[in-house]
Amino acid sequence: MLGRIQTAMAGAAALALVAAGSAAAAEYPASEAQAIDGKIACFAHHDRLVKTSSEPCNGFAPPAKLAIGESFAADGKRRTIGLIRATQAEEDMSGYGVEIKKGDWTCIAGETPADLDLENNRAALWLYVAKCKPMVQQAGMVQSVTAQEFLRLPQPMQAIYVGGLIEGMAFLAYGYSRETYPAWAECVRRKTVAETSKEVAALIGGKPNFDQGVGTALAQVLAKRCGKSAP
Repeated sequence: MLGRIQTAMAGAAALALVAAGSAAAAEYPASEAQAIDGKIACFAHHDRLVKTSSEPCNGFAPPAKLAIGESFAADGKRRTIGLIRATQAEEDMSGYGVEIKKGDWTCIAGETPADLDLENNRAALWLYVAKCKPMVQQAGMVQSVTAQEFLRLPQPMQAIYVGGLIEGMAFLAYGYSRETYPAWAECVRRKTVAETSKEVAALIGGKPNFDQGVGTALAQVLAKRCGKSAP
């Protein structure tokens, strides 16, 4: 019993740290992720008379691997992974007995977006990997313009390019979750496309070894600006 309680506390604490550090972390959808230590945990919200508590899942049988389409058993039901979210810390975070170093990846997965809505869904049930190696959208991304080529463009051209990326993100965001889309769109509009493109250029220029796509840089800029309003 003690081990079960400690496991729940560790998982909940790590998730709380990631959520609280949204301004210092970039989140990406992933198709697959490797548990570095081989451990995949399962947690679920359970309604109590006083409050909702987070506890390890009952009868948990982990998936063969953490990948979309893989199945697992939890709380008396066979389930299929429908989405995976990978969060990379951009600074060290610590507390509650959990240490997250800059660059570390943490992954959560579930059947539906509602299962990962840990704040609002009292029936959420999710898989959790404290240290993961995800296959995220930034990996192997097709880059029509590389980050360094983007920096060499005139500022008006940078704004046009970023504007196109935002339109694509808006299309995906609307299809992903119509409920969260309005808040995300409102957040994006807090600054003009020109202002946003300058932030993207500053982020890339501030990291001499930046080897990811311009879209990844934009995603990081908007994640920092919009935080929990991002879909």
